[in-house]
This record gives sequence, structure tokens and C-alpha cells, in this order.
Amino acid sequence: MAYTPAEVFTQRQGVRRATGTVLIAGLGLGWLIRKVAEKKSVKKIILVEKSEGLMQWYGCRLVDEIFRETGTPIEIIVDDAWNHLGKHGSDTRYLFDIWSSYPVFLSQEQRKLVRGVRYFWGWGVGVDS
Repeated sequence: MAYTPAEVFTQRQGVRRATGTVLIAGLGLGWLIRKVAEKKSVKKIILVEKSEGLMQWYGCRLVDEIFRETGTPIEIIVDDAWNHLGKHGSDTRYLFDIWSSYPVFLSQEQRKLVRGVRYFWGWGVGVDS
């Protein structure tokens, strides 16, 4: 999680895919959610953040600010985003940027969950054998 040109550049693909209802996994520094909320084609954002402490520290204020600036409704869920993959409608776009390392290798269970949704973008996701 860093606000650098390289980080921003790599998230642009996720922003491009955002339309309709979008579930964003992880608040990070808030760049991704802000850019997605600015899109006219986005009708609702579901933010799933694992850390309640992060949401209390600055996340809720940031989300409120983004809502006031864009008018895009944002639902906050404090939980592990993997618990929500595929559970918010077949047309929901899932944007995952919650990785601890690069490249990201998904477990068999995670790959199964990803295959079960129609629209998934994950920053730096690789496939292991």
C-alpha cells in the first residue's frame, strides 16, 4: 500500500472495469475507492475492509468525504473480503487489492471462488500450478 505513480498505474485496470455495483476489497489509502466513486457508471460501492481499527482511524471519515464529493452510495462491511466474493449479485464487479506480496499466488480455494464470479479484477494476481 503506497501512493506512488507505479501503484496508481497498476490500479487503473481495476478502475476501468468498475461499473454498476462494485465491491472493493481493502481500503488501502483510499485512491481506488475514490476513483471508482468518481465514475458516473458506478451506482453503488461495497467496501469490505478487514481492519475495524483502520476504519475507525480514518476509513469512515474518508468514505463519508468521498460520498459527499461524488454522491455514490458506499456500504461498509468489516470482514474478510474472501467471505463476500460472489455473494452480492451476478453483475457485481469485484476489485481485489489486498495482497501481502507480489506476485500473488491464489490458493486452490481462492481460485475456486474467483472462477465462481463473472467480473473479477485482482492486482498482480498470478496463477500457481
